[in-house]
Amino acid sequence: MNVGFFCAGGLGREVLVVAQELNRSRRWEEIFFIDDVTSDIIVAGIPVFHFALLDHVKTVIFFALGEHVARL
Repeated sequence: MNVGFFCAGGLGREVLVVAQELNRSRRWEEIFFIDDVTSDIIVAGIPVFHFALLDHVKTVIFFALGEHVARL
């Protein structure tokens, strides 16, 4: 199972720190960001994928949208 954080912004990077600590027991095979806005392919050392390119069956997605305008 993989885990993806939707949004590679500030909140996503903060949540990433917690996820990496939890993953010390190898809970997830991969941790990555999902972000259709950024053109970066790596953020904070973690790969960034577009939503359409994911294997949705093997991925748990957490939403980490901190910007209130983006959530509207």
